[in-house]
Amino acid sequence: MTGSHVRLVARNVVFQQRCLGVTADAPFTIDFVNEDAGTAHNVVVYGPSTAASDGAKRFDGKVITGSSRTTYRVPALPAGSYVFRCEIHPAQMSGRLTVGPASG
Repeated sequence: MTGSHVRLVARNVVFQQRCLGVTADAPFTIDFVNEDAGTAHNVVVYGPSTAASDGAKRFDGKVITGSSRTTYRVPALPAGSYVFRCEIHPAQMSGRLTVGPASG
């Protein structure tokens, strides 16, 4: 497997998916759909997470104003637990990204 593809939808200033999973050590894409008309959102990935912090910024997606969609191309990440969030609405819009080994 050369990567993964996940879908993430923003609606009513929350992410509809709170947990995403992708394969470690392989680039992946996020099909980001912003359904909030006239409202700007993006997706930023931090990690790997530790008890003390969310870790370093690993990916910073371009802001898009809804209703619209974009595909983010995220570089390969090592296995671990990461946080994704909207930088504009971080208190309302966040979730976990699990990066794990390929199955099989």
